[in-house]
Amino acid sequence: MKYYQKAVSTPGIPYYTYEEMQQDLAALQAEYPAFLQLHSAGKSVEGRDITEVILGNIESRFHILIQASMHAREYMNTILMMNQINDYLRQKTGKCLENQSCKRYASFQDVYGIHTFSRDKKYIHRALNNIQDICFHIIPMANPDGVTLCQNMNAALANPIVKKCAASRQEANNFIQRWKANARGVDLNRNFDIGWASYIGAPAPCGEGYKGPSPASEPETQAILHTASKYKFACCISYHSSGNLIYWDYGCRGNLRQKELALANYASTIIGYPLHSTIQDAAATAGCSDYFVLKLKIPAITIETGAGECPLSTEEYPEIYKKNNNLWINLYRVMQYLI
Repeated sequence: MKYYQKAVSTPGIPYYTYEEMQQDLAALQAEYPAFLQLHSAGKSVEGRDITEVILGNIESRFHILIQASMHAREYMNTILMMNQINDYLRQKTGKCLENQSCKRYASFQDVYGIHTFSRDKKYIHRALNNIQDICFHIIPMANPDGVTLCQNMNAALANPIVKKCAASRQEANNFIQRWKANARGVDLNRNFDIGWASYIGAPAPCGEGYKGPSPASEPETQAILHTASKYKFACCISYHSSGNLIYWDYGCRGNLRQKELALANYASTIIGYPLHSTIQDAAATAGCSDYFVLKLKIPAITIETGAGECPLSTEEYPEIYKKNNNLWINLYRVMQYLI
């Protein structure tokens, strides 16, 4: 059993570490060398590789960027990414079709009236053929330092910023476990150069809400921007927690807004999470999805998994996985609306 499968097999908080993720990715690459490539999108503040997983042919017509765990305490989404990567590879190689315990496909009609899903092997083969023209770029842990700080108390207290912030808290352990920022106390999802100047947030480095000394000041932010500059992405999907909802509507207009709505509606149909407008909800700016939509003109959504307080309990994982595990293999259906 892989580390990411073990992490959610015991009730409690799933401590799936950066090192375990790297070991799992290396093992998957060794098992599926023809289907998976590993690249370093950049280095974190503390020198950890920010790993980009490439599934498919880089010469494909469509490229999709999916990133998770930008907020440190939301690392259950890394486990979800790893399970989805494993599912994708098993489907591509046919291993999944021989195993009755593999995921099944619920029957429903999508929002565009395309034929209903089925559970037979022929459907899965057709779906796999249709995603031949899609290349997935997955960053399963965008903030490896922050995740490590959340999970390792010794590492956290060795960091002067975390130690200083925790010292003023009565429940220091709980405060550290709920850390969202990177190793410099910067909230990475407030560090993008869109609405950065107007966002107030925290005045100094801390667990959450500090936007950094300048836009894209952090190497983790720069790693995502570097990846975005290398390919012409059809869309970007960011995984966060919690809320069991999908954020869209970042303020664009016209054709781009229609593309964004198509992506959001389709994801909502597959996952079952309701849509929320960031404009109507007055959500904070300077985030990754804001940047992709408003600066790069690329449709983007943010999927908020789970309902509880982060870090999420393993009790929530089965439902999170059940709702999200059909998304990737069916994204080909919405690609025609994004070009």
